Amino acid sequence: MPYFLEDDLKILESYIEETIVKLQETGAELRNAVTQSSETWHDNFPFENAQQQARLLEQRLQDLEHIRRNATIIAIPKTNAAVAIGHTVTARDSETGEEKTFRIGSHITFTEQTLSYASPLGALFLNKAVGQRAKGMVGTKEREFEILKIA
Repeated sequence: MPYFLEDDLKILESYIEETIVKLQETGAELRNAVTQSSETWHDNFPFENAQQQARLLEQRLQDLEHIRRNATIIAIPKTNAAVAIGHTVTARDSETGEEKTFRIGSHITFTEQTLSYASPLGALFLNKAVGQRAKGMVGTKEREFEILKIA
């Protein structure tokens, strides 16, 4: 079940609306491509291109709508005792010593500084308290972070 913060769900809904508009525009391109040539598919690049684009957009729309139908809205916890969805976490990379700050976001995230709770890195931080270490596989590499701050 995908979890979403209310603001992120609104962004997801706007992505769905944008995808619908793009799909409608692609449908118009398809109709135009058919009228431009006597060929409906053979040697008609604009038609083939629009058809491929329409298939991609239809799949994206289905995926986004499926996520939306199954989404559960959650609130940011009032306590910062442990990392949860909606919190901002500052952590130190044990390997490099570099401090990084991330926001733990929804199932799908929309900004660079936000990690999905479902991502390998985001999942490491969940339920950890300040001072604890988050350790696990991220990609093909084992990573370890010390939790410095939760806001």
